[in-house]
Amino acid sequence: TTFEVDDNEANSVFEALKAMREEEIEEFLNPLVSMNETADSFMREIKCLTDDELKSVIADQREYYNNAEWGYILYVNDFRRFLKESANGNLDANNVSDFETLPLPENFDSTEVERMKEKFRDYEKEELQEIVNDDSYTYEARLAAKTLIDFS
Repeated sequence: TTFEVDDNEANSVFEALKAMREEEIEEFLNPLVSMNETADSFMREIKCLTDDELKSVIADQREYYNNAEWGYILYVNDFRRFLKESANGNLDANNVSDFETLPLPENFDSTEVERMKEKFRDYEKEELQEIVNDDSYTYEARLAAKTLIDFS
């Protein structure tokens, strides 16, 4: 099946998703994803894409996604961009912690950040802060914990 994405509708979904938590996004998308797929499986599929694969989807595969799915793809892309800017210290200087100004490692893996966010999502804020402050954790794990704190 192919779709004709309506930019206004997809952007409307994208904007709505930015205000939601992960569980709310899944609930919102469940009735909207393509036939024979659940929101959970669709979301996992998109989050597991490497950055290059995601860029390829955005560049060449638009017709395979409906408006809601495309809005979610834009959301994941925007979130990864935010993570990279955050990690590179390119955000508002009044809102940047020491952790966020660390240079992005050469082998940075945004899919690992997503995996760690899923792993840490039920942790208390104090536990997440301990991960952020502990250099023995990977950069991705620390960034995932920081992101969960910032968006809680």
